Amino acid sequence: MENSIKVIICDDHSLFRQGVKTWLETKDNIDVVGEMEDGLKLVKYLKHVQPDVILLDINMPVMDGSAALVEIKKHYPNIKVIML
Repeated sequence: MENSIKVIICDDHSLFRQGVKTWLETKDNIDVVGEMEDGLKLVKYLKHVQPDVILLDINMPVMDGSAALVEIKKHYPNIKVIML
């Protein structure tokens, strides 16, 4: 969707991700462009897709949200991040 807000959801709880994704998809101007269960997968995914906003869980396995945030802001400073 052109001129939509591109969002990635990163949370280790699949039920939470699916609920947020389902709700966001009801909005005309929001496009969920990805969902991951850990920060490392998110950082790797950002090499291919840059969203406008990331919904980022703080407590996750492999790479937590705090560590992922450091990498995101270092390499993609224009992406907005909402910590959950």
